[in-house]
Amino acid sequence: MKNYILAIFIASLLGCASVIPNIEPVTGEVASLIVEREDESKDNLYIKANSWAVDTFVSAESVIEFQDKEAGVIKGKYLIEIVNGIYYLDIKTTITIQAKDNRCRILLTDPLMRFTGDVLNGTYRYSKPYNPINTQAVLDQSKSHWDKLIISFKQAMEKEIPSW
Repeated sequence: MKNYILAIFIASLLGCASVIPNIEPVTGEVASLIVEREDESKDNLYIKANSWAVDTFVSAESVIEFQDKEAGVIKGKYLIEIVNGIYYLDIKTTITIQAKDNRCRILLTDPLMRFTGDVLNGTYRYSKPYNPINTQAVLDQSKSHWDKLIISFKQAMEKEIPSW
């Protein structure tokens, strides 16, 4: 019984250590990519980017907030859910996509995190407010997700639009 209580205590300490603020709050640009597409129009790139966003933004909180086809701009919020130590967190990032003739850019900025639960208590009844990421462990996990998102965007931009 003592070993069990000691194990829970140690797990709690290790889990808490992963979310103790240890870096300056993260603001501004966290990831970006420019995809060059020779001889591809802004309209085609915009359609590809918009289709990618619709397919990728599957969470109810991941939403396209602004679209302007003429300007070639899509802007929205993207949500990822991570487990860090004993805590469940939501990471919300602003995504801006800009399409021009022959190239398209994705920009991820201003990531925010909030605690939504923990292993011991489950999901919190009331979510905590969003705050800038301020721990290296959370930033590292988020970067892994952002890298996959960027790769997914690049692959979508490089695909040919199928004709039917």
